[in-house]
Amino acid sequence: MPNFVKDFISAKDKLFRHFNCPEKYPVHVAIDTEWTIRDEGGIHFLTILKEKQQDAFVIVNREGDPLIFQTNDYTMAIAIDCIKTAFVLRNSNKL
Repeated sequence: MPNFVKDFISAKDKLFRHFNCPEKYPVHVAIDTEWTIRDEGGIHFLTILKEKQQDAFVIVNREGDPLIFQTNDYTMAIAIDCIKTAFVLRNSNKL
């Protein structure tokens, strides 16, 4: 295995240990962007501001708790990215 692959795996493992995060996920580094997390009735949303565009992501819950990990200087949120699903619904079943 090339050294850069070993270095990447080692760095990623250190990152998850730093945040005490038990699982491994793809990581998007957004440390130079403005962001906010809001709770809307138990559903948490991560919003990232990129210039004038805002991207919103749903934060994953596990056992009712959002997967948000914080240290003194950084926050890591596990969110759903790039999943779009279309639902076809029968109008007569609308509540």
